[in-house]
Amino acid sequence: MKLLEKLTYTFQNDLIMVRVYAFLFVLNLIVVVPLSVKAADSIGKRNELKSRLVSIKTDMETKLDQLRQSSVVYSEALSYKKDLEIALPSESDVENYLVSLVETFGGVGYVLTDLNVSPRKLEGEVELSLNMEGDPSNIGRVIEALESMPRITEVQEISVNFNGREDILIVVKILVVETGGQI
Repeated sequence: MKLLEKLTYTFQNDLIMVRVYAFLFVLNLIVVVPLSVKAADSIGKRNELKSRLVSIKTDMETKLDQLRQSSVVYSEALSYKKDLEIALPSESDVENYLVSLVETFGGVGYVLTDLNVSPRKLEGEVELSLNMEGDPSNIGRVIEALESMPRITEVQEISVNFNGREDILIVVKILVVETGGQI
């Protein structure tokens, strides 16, 4: 009988053990697997956020470097500000430019006889038609005088009358910095 009792006892223990394992298996399916999936999902999201933060940090460092470079360029540009103000003055300085033109042309033997300021075609540009009298053979000196002026000036047209009166017509465009008003 002892053998039968041992087998019954062992069978009952095995049945209990199977029930315990079945219970643990079901518990694992219900609790542990979903938590593992959530944990894996959380780790994936964390890695994605970490990657985005690294990207943002890199972008910010790049922009900061660009800002530093721009700051250096701005500082260097400030050293040219005075020259730029001479080359591109405000509208109110057009009169001073005309005085400089008269003095410059007088220095090469020409006298300004007529002046016409044309309506603007583009903002920041003023077109001047200048009639002058002088020796037409000195036209090269007139152009050199224009080029030597510190003001940004573009010669649009030159007409020289070699017959009769010794006069010259020069149409120039000067560039100005807009300050709100019109000439």
